[in-house]
Amino acid sequence: MERSISKSLFFLQRLEPKISVMDRYIITELIGPFLFGVGLFSSIGVTVGAMFELVRKVTESGLPISIALQVFLLKMPEFIGLAFPMAMVLSTLMVYSQMSSNSEIVALRSCGISVYRMVVPVVIVSLTVTGLTFALNEVIVPNANYQASLTLERTLDREDPPFREEHIFYPEFGKVERPDGSKKDTLTRLFYAEKFDGKYMRGVTIVDRSQYGVDQIVSSESATWNPAENIWD
Repeated sequence: MERSISKSLFFLQRLEPKISVMDRYIITELIGPFLFGVGLFSSIGVTVGAMFELVRKVTESGLPISIALQVFLLKMPEFIGLAFPMAMVLSTLMVYSQMSSNSEIVALRSCGISVYRMVVPVVIVSLTVTGLTFALNEVIVPNANYQASLTLERTLDREDPPFREEHIFYPEFGKVERPDGSKKDTLTRLFYAEKFDGKYMRGVTIVDRSQYGVDQIVSSESATWNPAENIWD
C-alpha cells in the first residue's frame, strides 16, 4: 500500500509543470510593463474613439454627464481588448531591453541557456493574453457595446426637445413698403407664446407691423402648426 502511494506521488511530481527561477523572474518583470501598456493604449483608444463623441453629445444634444460616464465605462472593455496585443509587445521589448542593458542575457547565455529557452516565458504569457483577449471580445465586449448603445439611444430619445417650453419670443424681419415706394428692412412681426410643447402654442400674442404706420395686436389661446401650408393655425 505504501509503495503504491509512493509511486503515485512520484508520477504526480513528474506531471507537475516545472517553472524555473528564470521563468518566474521574466514573467514577474513582464507584468508591470504589460499593465502600463494596457492603461496607456486603452486610454488613448477610448479618448479618440469614444470620449470626443460623448463630449459632442453632451454639448450639442444635452446628454447628462452621468450617462456619458456610464457609456464611457461600457466602452472601456472594447479598447482594453485592443490594447492587450500592443501592451504585450511593449512589455516584451522593455523587459528584454532592460535585461540586455544589464548584461543578464549574456549571463544566461554563459550558463548554457539558449535564446529560444529565454523566450519561453513570453510565449506562455502571450498565449494567456491571447486567451483573455478572445474571451473578452467574445463575451464581455459585445454585451458592453450593446448596453452602451442602448443606454445612449434611450437617453437621447427621452431628452427634452431643443426648444424653449415657456415664454417664447420670436422676431420676424422683412421689408416694409413706405408711402414713397421705398422699402426698408425692419421688424415685421413679433411672436410671443406662454407655453410650447413641440406641437401646440398656448397664450399666443402677435404684434404685426407688416404694414407701414399700422400696428396690429392679435391674441389667441392656442396655435397649432400646419405643416401642409407651413403656417400656424
